[in-house]
Amino acid sequence: MRRYTATIMALAMAALFAGAAAVPTSVSADALPVEQQCGKLKSDDPVLNGWCTAITRRKGNCLACHGVTS
Repeated sequence: MRRYTATIMALAMAALFAGAAAVPTSVSADALPVEQQCGKLKSDDPVLNGWCTAITRRKGNCLACHGVTS
C-alpha cells in the first residue's frame, strides 16, 4: 500500500491542477467598457462598477499608480 500512495497522490494532484486550469479566472478585456462608455452605463454588477471606478480618472484614477494585467 505504501508504494501506491505516492502514485495516488501524484494522480490526485494532477487532476486538481487540471481542474483548476479549466476554470476561467478573469473577464476578457474586450467585454469591459472603456472610460467613455462607463458614463452611460447603468448596471448593478459590482465587477463592472469597480472596473469603471478604477479606469475613470475623476472617480478613482487607480490606473495612475496601478497596472491591470490579464
